[in-house]
Amino acid sequence: MTKKDLLKLAIDTWGVQSQIMMAVEEMGELLQALSKQSRYGDVNTLNLLSEIADVKVMIDQLTLIFEPMAKISVADLEREKLARLAGFLGVQKEWMDYDF
Repeated sequence: MTKKDLLKLAIDTWGVQSQIMMAVEEMGELLQALSKQSRYGDVNTLNLLSEIADVKVMIDQLTLIFEPMAKISVADLEREKLARLAGFLGVQKEWMDYDF
């Protein structure tokens, strides 16, 4: 079973709306962990990384849910946004030479 198969199985098992709400919850947990790090300066790194991993899994599910409705992929949009960031940082030439 591939990662994509597993994520699709989760969506099929629990439903689109449930997975969207789970994504919101996971993002909230990451926000809380980041807020604590910002406020207290000390952070439980393992917890923070675990929350990042949870959000990444949910973002992959959201991509599977919403990308078929669009005429552009998340990867294409990410490339555009990274190129824009490279422009802001004055390294667009170096970025364009990078093989995404």
